Amino acid sequence: QGGKLQLDLLNRDGKYENGFCHWPGLVHYKDGKKVPGAANFTCNVVYGQVGSAENGYNTLFHEGGHAAHLMNSTQSQVCVNNEYPPASTAWDETQSMFLDSILSSVEWKNRYAKNGEGEVYPFELYKRQQDKLRKFSPLSMMGISSVMNFEKSVYEEKNLTEKKLRAIAKTVYSDHADPSVGSYRLLSIPHIYSWESSCAYQGYGLAQLALTQWRDYFYKKYGYIVDNPNVGKEMTKMWTYGSSETFSDCVKMATGKKLSAKPYINSITASLPSVLKKSEQKIERLKKVRMYKKDINLNAEIKMVHGKETIATNKKGFIAMSQKYATWLETQRID
Repeated sequence: QGGKLQLDLLNRDGKYENGFCHWPGLVHYKDGKKVPGAANFTCNVVYGQVGSAENGYNTLFHEGGHAAHLMNSTQSQVCVNNEYPPASTAWDETQSMFLDSILSSVEWKNRYAKNGEGEVYPFELYKRQQDKLRKFSPLSMMGISSVMNFEKSVYEEKNLTEKKLRAIAKTVYSDHADPSVGSYRLLSIPHIYSWESSCAYQGYGLAQLALTQWRDYFYKKYGYIVDNPNVGKEMTKMWTYGSSETFSDCVKMATGKKLSAKPYINSITASLPSVLKKSEQKIERLKKVRMYKKDINLNAEIKMVHGKETIATNKKGFIAMSQKYATWLETQRID
């Protein structure tokens, strides 16, 4: 929407150790005309470290979803064009986690996840992954639930001490993860230390339900999501509301139904054969969909930065910016 994007994607000493998005310039109106917003977002890729890129891509998609959401708002009241109340964590995270689900989908991987030789992500690898990990799908909400219940226990404790805090962290972790390990893992979650995100983690759980319901709605209506301009149009329409509507109302407007856990439960309890069959059908369906090959224009002024250093911009186009940034990345590779 003509706004500014600034991306800071590599880790460095002293950098905040969690991806985030913020808006130094909010969408607002002046003399009746819309003034575009600005969004900065980060992740912490250690370039060349095995596994770091996957985490980085996920964060890139996630924070990009946040940026797209509020930069597309058309609300004249500035207070509903930011992440703070009356914004709903649940609806905000529905946007970012929906973008996560695009990245992790077998359709997107089969079309866009390519290696250096141009070979796409093999379905055989996906099958092996599902064979090993599908059995754990019913536990997928436990991580979110653990943070939620940890904070609940902490704030309900009338005489909190360091000793009690440590005990709560261990107990809640054991209840939700591995009972054989007394871990302080929950104390490393950055959300619990910031006022704007404390006691908000249940929003991620609600978002998981909402995005699954939204995806289910799109599949039933269109048959596919990746490279579907109709999905983009419908999401963009919902983004125009900013934070002016409640989470439950937004879910109803987006999907035509009240929030339900049923699509999520169906998703996590589906059998391995049915998951693989549906995945093959999705890949086959995508063969009938034209891949986007036009010039990329996000209608934004984009800067790729590393701290205070500007590495590349899109003044000469998105591809030129990407190539320049990729060349610079190779100078940052760890041994």
